[in-house]
Amino acid sequence: MVSGMLKRLPSGLRILGATVILGALWGQPAVAEAPDLYLSALSRIEGLYLERDLVEPVAMLRSAGEALEDEIEWVLAEPVEGGVRLRAGDGRELGSVRVQGWDDLDESLRALEALVRDAGLPLDDPELDVIVMGGATNALDRHSRLLYGERLQAFDKRLRGTYSGVGARLAERDQELILDEVFAGNPAWQAGLKSGDVLVSVDGSAVLGMRTSDAASLMQGEAGTQVVLVVRRQTPEGEREMEFVVTRAQVREPNVSWKVLADGIGYVRIDHFSELTEDYLLQGLEELDEQSALERGLVIDLRNNTGGSMMQSARSADAFVESGDLVRTVGPDGGKVRGLVEHLWAEDDGTEPDIPIVVLQNHRTASGSEILAGSLRELDRAVLIGTRSYGKGTVQKVYTLRDDVRLKLTVAQYLLSGGLSIHDEHGVPADLPIGRVRFDEAGVLFIHDYREPGGPEPLLFVDDPQQDGADREGYWEELAVRVLAQAGNQSDRVAVLDAAGQVRELVRVEEEQRLVAAFAARGVDWRAAGTLGPAPKVQVELRTEGEARAGQAVELVARVTNLGDEPIHRVVVRLDSGDRTWTRYVLPVGFLTPGQTGEARAEIVLPFDLQGRESSVGMVVQSDGRPEVDAGTAVLGYQGIPQPELGLKMALVQEPTGTYAELRLQNQATHPLQGVRARFEVAPSSGIQLTEYEAVVPSVAAEGSVSLRLGLDLTQVPAGSETLPLELVVETNRFGTIARYPVSLPTDGSAVHLRAPRISLEAPLAADVGPLTLSAQVQDERALDHVVIWHEGTKLAWHAGSGRSWSESFVVDLEAGRNAIVILAEDDQGLRRWEKVYVRGVPAPVVGDSPSEELPAEP
Repeated sequence: MVSGMLKRLPSGLRILGATVILGALWGQPAVAEAPDLYLSALSRIEGLYLERDLVEPVAMLRSAGEALEDEIEWVLAEPVEGGVRLRAGDGRELGSVRVQGWDDLDESLRALEALVRDAGLPLDDPELDVIVMGGATNALDRHSRLLYGERLQAFDKRLRGTYSGVGARLAERDQELILDEVFAGNPAWQAGLKSGDVLVSVDGSAVLGMRTSDAASLMQGEAGTQVVLVVRRQTPEGEREMEFVVTRAQVREPNVSWKVLADGIGYVRIDHFSELTEDYLLQGLEELDEQSALERGLVIDLRNNTGGSMMQSARSADAFVESGDLVRTVGPDGGKVRGLVEHLWAEDDGTEPDIPIVVLQNHRTASGSEILAGSLRELDRAVLIGTRSYGKGTVQKVYTLRDDVRLKLTVAQYLLSGGLSIHDEHGVPADLPIGRVRFDEAGVLFIHDYREPGGPEPLLFVDDPQQDGADREGYWEELAVRVLAQAGNQSDRVAVLDAAGQVRELVRVEEEQRLVAAFAARGVDWRAAGTLGPAPKVQVELRTEGEARAGQAVELVARVTNLGDEPIHRVVVRLDSGDRTWTRYVLPVGFLTPGQTGEARAEIVLPFDLQGRESSVGMVVQSDGRPEVDAGTAVLGYQGIPQPELGLKMALVQEPTGTYAELRLQNQATHPLQGVRARFEVAPSSGIQLTEYEAVVPSVAAEGSVSLRLGLDLTQVPAGSETLPLELVVETNRFGTIARYPVSLPTDGSAVHLRAPRISLEAPLAADVGPLTLSAQVQDERALDHVVIWHEGTKLAWHAGSGRSWSESFVVDLEAGRNAIVILAEDDQGLRRWEKVYVRGVPAPVVGDSPSEELPAEP
């Protein structure tokens, strides 16, 4: 027995493991050892994972190597037969690790960790086992994950629905932190705090410039302890600061809200399913019933609800269903999973409301919310409006591996009533699918139709700023109200479906009229086709007119020629590209007679990117009553804008009016910077408090400079501190954040000079697929720490710094389409700069086999 137990221990711990086990057997005090993370995780995966037969140890080992590459800058991982090879970024090989099968996977993962630990290079994160095992877990499925750190805290808070704090949700608004919501019945509400109060300080620490998460952490604490909150509130006498002493307690954070819609119809929104969802749902239904808001029906809004507790989602369905299967779980062998409820039925407790129900769902309605929506649909209690749901039909359980690490593992799939499976992204279909046609001010059309092969045509709502002045965000709820009003008091699903069909036809006519009017206002003939026809014969030209430069407007032109013998109606050109600049634009041409050429023009503002690029853009022609046509591709491009470079000098200044960080900012770019804003971010533990959020100047001329000041309160900084830990953020109107620098500001007034490394990387906009040699140069005024090179997210090289400059040629294996090449450089102050270029990989022309496809001979 003892030898069998020792066999599974890691090689480096077997002697110690024997001591522990024998000591326990002989009654001697046992040495407490932390559980081995690899064995704890792998034993659960081996015995409990839903798709254990599909687990590939080699894939898990390689995924662990990729995680090390992602988390540690100097690690490079590449696959080899049966495993993975690790290299230091400068090319030095650390070693290869291979795995034979499941039985030696733990030893292989341990060996991978050892290669990094023993490399003799800087290592900030000592928990390599967490990185390695987390990476291995990523190879299972997208829902199985290792939970630790902030991810674990967020998971616990979401699932339990409780935490110890004051019961208020913070949000950032206009550079300040506000109490966005104060939960009724909780400590902050009892103390008199209100939604909309501006948070000034927590226990004397000013929150100006503090991250929302940091301020929230200060407000949380052990139940029974007190926290002093100072807020600023607008009162009838004017704005004033108010102090509140709040006693922390276990907070019940509501995830269900309710209201009364038009025609006195009830509405309930469930954000996610926690252990408290059923309680909140029943409370909401009771209050809506007291307002007589359930007599004509109920709207349950599950849009963007990504799930949570399976038990709570089934209980929520039970609130509306008298009998029937709600959900059944099936494990790896088709049977029961230990510790997991196998079957849940609806129970008739006499309180189920006999009312018509409409559920709103979209493509982000997932997991537990699909149990609720799918159960109500399959048990004939609701009609679903929206889009097909996400399709997450699996169940995860959470296993504690050690105090600070847990494993969220897929252990089963669930089946809805009648054995319906939504596994593998099948999802729950909508009974009444809806979509959106949106115009922008430039005449570009966006169509989100979510059409499904073989399914009903989606009901498209028209969103036109020229007609509406604003987005029609409430049309989902409006449609649900109309369906329930049409159904009257009939709660039978068939009756509500019939009402939905009637409303659909009415709304379709209304939206059709809006669509025709919207196109007419733009000079487009949007007459409909009277009959169906074959795929049209068309020729399409797509181009930009004028200089195409990042951050500026350009005319996008699509010309379509009808080469057929019949007219075609409602012609649009839909664009698709790997470059988000052009993807999903739809250019409306309208009605075309035989031989006619129509044109669609739209002025679009190109994104304010630093990098110029060329992109291959696919063109699809769609027309009314005819199959769509692939019209080939066009190449569109634009020139980038040079990345701005800054020189910064900072010093602490003590004056009678206060303490300031004086900042001299030099614009070393050849173009002016508009709307320059500088601010600090501080950690609560530093004791530093800000007296000003930011300093702003309208512009800084090309190669010009400007002085800025930021006020600081240092009364809570520990005595004797020689430096102040700050993070400086510089933003501009067009470029966004152009600097985020860690700063150790001397308290004696000495100046700090900050200038990130300068990078030169030139590349063509397009080149043939295959090897491409590029050259890069990096310079720094002090000393480089390291340089990293990526190609399409894959790390190519890491180089340790050696002095003030670095230069090298490197080879990139270009793929067809867009290729992003990135260089990041960091200096000895921790200042970073990156440069990115895009190169379009051009495939070699394809030579056909038939004589008609042969290339012409040279003249």
